[in-house]
Amino acid sequence: ADVQTKSFEAKHLWFQGICSELTAPWESGSIRLVLRRDHLLSDSIRTVMALSRADMRKRWRIEFFGEPAIDAGGVMREFFQMISNFMF
Repeated sequence: ADVQTKSFEAKHLWFQGICSELTAPWESGSIRLVLRRDHLLSDSIRTVMALSRADMRKRWRIEFFGEPAIDAGGVMREFFQMISNFMF
């Protein structure tokens, strides 16, 4: 509750700290999610629901089926943008 009265910068730092606590250490590896563009929402739901609790905390590496790419952030950003468009 005390976070509500803080400045935006303080809230931002607080939020980053919470996210860091919830994320698994880098050494624990990452999870590779291979999704089809034409079935993105259903594939995403099915794949994420199949992850274990520990795997949910690992870093996700998104890959679109049949599209060679290295996920350096662009593929992940595109994934979240497409999912957001479907949902909203």
